[in-house]
Amino acid sequence: MIPQRVAGSSTLAMLEKVRQMKAQGMDVVSFAAGESDFPTPREVIEEAHKEMLEGNTRYVSTQGVPVLRDALAKDYKNRLNVSWAAPQHFLVVAGAKQGIHLALSAICDAGDEVLIPAPYWVSYPGIVKALSAKPVTLQTRLEDRYFSNVETLEKAWTPRTRALIMASPGNPTGLMIEEKLLKEIISWCEKKKVVLIFDELYERLTFGKTKHVSALSLVTEAQSEWVLSVNAFSKTFGMTGWRLGWVASHPKNIEYLTDLQSQVLTCMPGFAQVAAARAMDKVDSILGPVVKAFSNRKKIIMEGLSGIEGVKTLEPEGAFYILVDVSGVIARKNLKDDKDFVQKLLEQQQVVTVAGSAFGAPNSFRISFAMSEEEIKKGLERIKTFCVS
Repeated sequence: MIPQRVAGSSTLAMLEKVRQMKAQGMDVVSFAAGESDFPTPREVIEEAHKEMLEGNTRYVSTQGVPVLRDALAKDYKNRLNVSWAAPQHFLVVAGAKQGIHLALSAICDAGDEVLIPAPYWVSYPGIVKALSAKPVTLQTRLEDRYFSNVETLEKAWTPRTRALIMASPGNPTGLMIEEKLLKEIISWCEKKKVVLIFDELYERLTFGKTKHVSALSLVTEAQSEWVLSVNAFSKTFGMTGWRLGWVASHPKNIEYLTDLQSQVLTCMPGFAQVAAARAMDKVDSILGPVVKAFSNRKKIIMEGLSGIEGVKTLEPEGAFYILVDVSGVIARKNLKDDKDFVQKLLEQQQVVTVAGSAFGAPNSFRISFAMSEEEIKKGLERIKTFCVS
């Protein structure tokens, strides 16, 4: 029998529980969704359909079809200010999760260490463990906006440290790293020969005046050997089921990762890649209503959480999540921990959330606002009732 190195994804397990509860007719409000509730745009589906009818169903380039890599390069150059971006800097992969797994499998040997600031996306430690490497969790504070500084990285570094994984905007916090801190971290990584895997999955879903800074915009092409940008079409374009993403980095890194991918995946579907390039052509018309809706939902949640005794949170700047610190509520209600909190919230109010400990953030829970405003308001009322009772 094969060994079990990692447990299953806690967020996916919670989503399955929601499906079962709804199938039983329960009036459940779920804040657990890790995907946008907006559908894949019709023009993207039609483009994929057209490509399939025209015969684009065969093997294509392992690195990715030219039309998509060219579109990605133009986007990085013109929008993300990566002046040197070109098609050879991109590899098309099966979503950000597979991109991170591919990168770490190239970087790490058994026993090597990967630094992961907490809160983190639930799959980071699992991917590291699956490769027989060691995740090293770095605790952060709400007061520091949940980002690690160079001093923290330096203390955690050992001769076996191979990579650092971080995201902006983050899941579960929705917070974005400041350019000054990101520059300092990149300089530290280059000095220590540590590869920065920079997860930019939600970088188009940002609110207000805060602007996303891509790590690759802060380095030269030569320095990009120490930076891997990982992204996908999943969240931004409502294409979670398409499993289509990319890795951007130094040409040599991309060459080596392409060779590795050729042994494990062969290629991503050509018709899906052409459709994704179409999505990028239409991004402004697609994303405008989506970002506006998420921004409105965020305001409703922030207003609903304000004033609840024992609740603390920071307003998200992107993505569609809020991390809620309920240490005060846990203490007042004499609960064991955040897992006990979300379990009792489910039992007493039929509200589904994800415990913060799944993200390395104990005594908190994550709210996703990928749902209608009506459902958000109903769920918030139930959360308030539970917290103050």
